[in-house]
Amino acid sequence: MTKTTTASAHTPAPWMVSGTEIQSVKYGRVAHLQIAGYEEKELEANARLIAAAPELLAACRIAMKCAWHSTNYDEGERTKEEEVLKVCEAAITKADGRVPPFPISYR
Repeated sequence: MTKTTTASAHTPAPWMVSGTEIQSVKYGRVAHLQIAGYEEKELEANARLIAAAPELLAACRIAMKCAWHSTNYDEGERTKEEEVLKVCEAAITKADGRVPPFPISYR
C-alpha cells in the first residue's frame, strides 16, 4: 500500500486499538500483537502503548522545542529541562530507527 509517511517513515497517525490489533484510521492495520506466553491483558496494554506512539513522538518533539527555548529557569529547573531533553532526544532517535547515544532512564 502506498501512503504518505512522516519524517520518521511510520504510518501517519491517528492510530487506534482493537484488542491486540493496532490500526491506522486512514490506512488500516499497522500491527497485530501475538506473542506466545503473554496474557491477553498485557498484549492489549502493549497495543495501547504502541498505538499512542505517534502522539508520544509528536509530544517529545514539542517538549524538546520548549525546553531548548526556555530561558527563565534556575539551576534546579535547568536540571529538569536537561532531563526532558535527554529522554525526548533518545525517544525521537529510537523512533527514527537510530540507536540513542546514551541509555534511557525509565522511572
